Amino acid sequence: MGNSVPQGSKTVLVTVGTSKFNSLVRKVDEEDFQRELQSLGYTHVVYQLGTGTFLPKTALLHVVVERYIDDFCSYVKESDLIISHLGAGNLLEVFKHEKQAIFVPNPDAKGRHQNELLSVLDPRFVTTLDSLKGRLRNPARGTGEFYRKLLPRLEFNYLVYDLVNLDTSAGTRKST
Repeated sequence: MGNSVPQGSKTVLVTVGTSKFNSLVRKVDEEDFQRELQSLGYTHVVYQLGTGTFLPKTALLHVVVERYIDDFCSYVKESDLIISHLGAGNLLEVFKHEKQAIFVPNPDAKGRHQNELLSVLDPRFVTTLDSLKGRLRNPARGTGEFYRKLLPRLEFNYLVYDLVNLDTSAGTRKST
């Protein structure tokens, strides 16, 4: 994570992708939420805000705020907990690097991708804003085994391709 977060710190990465999810950032910024993070030994929060307009104000923990993160993979690898919108790229990174994570669907997100991801994702990884604080003590951990098993599934591959707007016309996908 460069010089943003010292080595050996216990870090939470809060990421909303490229759009905005002000309510997620606002929830993690609440004083009682940060006290709960402190009680669990976390020392740093890194916020990736996307196009969001809410800027974190509570500083019970060391706070780093980024609009976008160029080397997102490094941030995921070096964080101890990821609190994220339900995005395909974040989901894949969490499972690839076997990280603890809590995904929160963004009610303002456009498109159907969140519903499609919910259909293939273990419900232990997903919560609502209202239940987020309660899930901090028991986040699910992405497993590399799950990642390796999931990628060969054609349905999931096509879902990911659709979500990132890649051309799948060369494949053998059956029309639905």
